[in-house]
Amino acid sequence: HDLSGLSRDAPAAIAAAAQANPGMTLLALGPLTNVALTVQQYPNALNGVKIVALAGALGPGNSSPVAEFNAFFDPHALDIVLESGLDVTLVTMDAFTDVTFDSQKFLQKLTKKGGALGQFLAQPLGAYISAQTQGAGGMVSIPDVAAVAYVLEPTVGTAQTALVDVSTEPELTRGQTVMAMTVPHRLAMIAGDAQLSLLADQVFTVPGFDMNQAIALILAQRPDNAQVVLEIRGKTVATLVEKALT
Repeated sequence: HDLSGLSRDAPAAIAAAAQANPGMTLLALGPLTNVALTVQQYPNALNGVKIVALAGALGPGNSSPVAEFNAFFDPHALDIVLESGLDVTLVTMDAFTDVTFDSQKFLQKLTKKGGALGQFLAQPLGAYISAQTQGAGGMVSIPDVAAVAYVLEPTVGTAQTALVDVSTEPELTRGQTVMAMTVPHRLAMIAGDAQLSLLADQVFTVPGFDMNQAIALILAQRPDNAQVVLEIRGKTVATLVEKALT
């Protein structure tokens, strides 16, 4: 595609692309700063757009013990996107660490058989791999590959509907993503202690009390706001990438 006519202002460019391509998929491989700015500056521009973001972790993080890099770098942006009501899918660290390559063999194939594209990618990938492995080589995960593969072929991953919160606090929990995928976990995220205590009292003291309806009303206060991809068939993706690039 010819991108020369796009605005250099990222939110304006994203909004224009969305207007020109209704129902497009917006793939965010870095922190969600520009996507959040688009949501704020062009409130209706991303309606109908599917946002797939490389962000978050159910398990341990890679920028802190609890936070994945993109969520840690700009947690406020991720929070804005999650609360926007838009169609959001998070390809999490839990998934992208499954996509690994033998760094030395992969770079050799890329350089020798990858043609112009391989030559173009080899240098930045080499620097990334060296940093990730501290120069030791061996197996390495390339997160962006997982997100791109999922967009092109969603069957390589498994997505689950979830209620997701991100910590915007500046201290230890900065960027931590909390993902609720069960009713008890959703209740814990939505209802306060007083509401849960009242629910428990009503179960035992109100004749004919409909607990299921009461729980449904609580859950309706904060509907699920994302699909989360926690698993990706890493070997399948790695094989597809190597074939495509070499």
